[in-house]
Amino acid sequence: PEHGNTFDSRALLAAAVNAKGRFDEALALRRQNIDVARRVFGEMSKEAVMAEHSLATTLLDAGKPAEAEPLFRKAYEAIGTVAALT
Repeated sequence: PEHGNTFDSRALLAAAVNAKGRFDEALALRRQNIDVARRVFGEMSKEAVMAEHSLATTLLDAGKPAEAEPLFRKAYEAIGTVAALT
């Protein structure tokens, strides 16, 4: 079962493989974390927003700015909504 500890561990693993330049693996882990965050914490949770932001960062690191930009914009716009909900 998915829970917060699994989410955090997967995020750290994604950061580590991203730092090593293993972008495809990091992207897969980041996408898994978005799905988990939405299911476990909620669609508009801070965890889901940060997971999308992390995916955008990895896409940028992987040389895919065109894919990263919409996610950065979505995260930027969601920050106000998430802050209002907490």
